[in-house]
Amino acid sequence: MSEFNASLVREKIVFADPNRPGRDEASATIIRSNRIYLNIGNGEGRENIVIRTQTIPTTLRLASRVMFSYFKNGLFGKRKDPYDWQVQWGGLLTEYDRAFMPDLWGAVYIDGKPVFKTKANPFIDVVERVAVAHTENYNMTMDEAEQALRQIGHQLEVEHVSSVSGVFVDNDGGTRCGIIHRWDGKNMVFNFTAEGGRRQQRIVQALATSAAFLEAINMHRQIGIIKGKIARQEVSKTSADGRQLRAAIARMSVADKIVRDFEENYKVKYRPEKPNFFSEAAKENGDAE
Repeated sequence: MSEFNASLVREKIVFADPNRPGRDEASATIIRSNRIYLNIGNGEGRENIVIRTQTIPTTLRLASRVMFSYFKNGLFGKRKDPYDWQVQWGGLLTEYDRAFMPDLWGAVYIDGKPVFKTKANPFIDVVERVAVAHTENYNMTMDEAEQALRQIGHQLEVEHVSSVSGVFVDNDGGTRCGIIHRWDGKNMVFNFTAEGGRRQQRIVQALATSAAFLEAINMHRQIGIIKGKIARQEVSKTSADGRQLRAAIARMSVADKIVRDFEENYKVKYRPEKPNFFSEAAKENGDAE
């Protein structure tokens, strides 16, 4: 098996009418999403898989499921029984997602063609169709996307802003995961490595564990915001915010278990130190009841 490489990016794509006065974003179509590109296969064939979802943890959880299915059943386009994307999407949504992010969306493209979408987005369909030719330099896609849109009657300019949120590499020496996230208004980098175990399983679990860390970062931030509101008596513990607080703390406990299971299966090293917000949430769990 060759080296596994994947990058997760957070991006904003603006499809704007250049003839509209002021280039008002209110009149433009703006797509904010998180995108991970997976190149799978070997000498017998390859597939370019792109996963886009609204949140980083959801993107990584779906990527983990995709890699698990690939390792078990091979390329998606060569299967007798098609992969049930809807079932997989429903299975990865958490109770917190369903309760507090009911409009959470996702999409999957294989070799530029949409195979799963929770909502229609023809502009992104064009971008991904063009992107297949630029897997080594995704930024080159946008100029060609403009041309492709003009051919189907959309005179639009495409503006693209992106930032790397995660880098994942696995080879015979182990797995390296680098996570870039926002903390106190700054970009922070958090890395962990894992050695041992079966390589395919390690890749699947590393993606899921990265999702758990990033979800925990989000939950930690949300917990702090709501606890601040409660302390200032802006909301009560029995309010909708209070229910969200309890749900966030419960999700932190789940993320903690995912990380601890990973640590039990592999030799894991962190740089810098492992965040301590898991233990903090565990202490607060009783207070949230």
